[in-house]
Amino acid sequence: MNNEEKILSILETMNGRLESLEAGQKNLEAGQKNLEAGQKNLEAGQKNLEARQERLEAGQQRLESRLDRVEADVSQIKEDVGSLKEDVLMIRSSVNTLLDWADRAQDATKIKLIPKAREEIYFESPTSFFAIVKRNAAP
Repeated sequence: MNNEEKILSILETMNGRLESLEAGQKNLEAGQKNLEAGQKNLEAGQKNLEARQERLEAGQQRLESRLDRVEADVSQIKEDVGSLKEDVLMIRSSVNTLLDWADRAQDATKIKLIPKAREEIYFESPTSFFAIVKRNAAP
């Protein structure tokens, strides 16, 4: 084998390897395009998620604002209920005092001022008082 044939053989081998490298490069470029397309999809998905997160955060702020108002309302209701409880206790005490007075006055004047069943008049809860008033109001 002379030099020319050796060179020709080397060139043919190199040509085959070059074709193989070019085919590999084309495969790599195709894979790179797929990766770039996937990256664009991921970026679009990330933007979508960020927009949804912003909407969720805005909704959360609205809910927190509403919750603050509800907490203020509940606080006011608690104060009002406490005041009502105090008022009911005063009313209960006052009614019981008046009933005691009516009982003593009835004994002194011999005029019937309160019903026979005195226990019906004294009450332990505001609802029983209203039931007694309603019952006594009936003809």
